[in-house]
Amino acid sequence: MLVKTVPSRYLEEVNLIDTPGSGDDAHRDKKLNDLLSKCDFIFFVLSPTHALGNAARRILHRKFDDIPAVEMRFIV
Repeated sequence: MLVKTVPSRYLEEVNLIDTPGSGDDAHRDKKLNDLLSKCDFIFFVLSPTHALGNAARRILHRKFDDIPAVEMRFIV
C-alpha cells in the first residue's frame, strides 16, 4: 500500500490510500479488508479489458454485506 502526504490546507482531513490489486497476497488482502471498515468513501478502479476477478468480487461482497453505509464509486 502506498501512503503519501501532500502539504495542502485543503487536504488536511483527507487520506488517500492506493492499494495494489487484490488477490495477489492473502496478508495484503487482510489489511485491505481492515481498511474498508475505516473508509468514508471508496473509489474502486477497474480495468476495462479485464473481467472482475474472484478476489475483487469478495471485496465487493464484503463491502455491501458488512459496511453498506460507506459510499463507493467505480472508475473504469
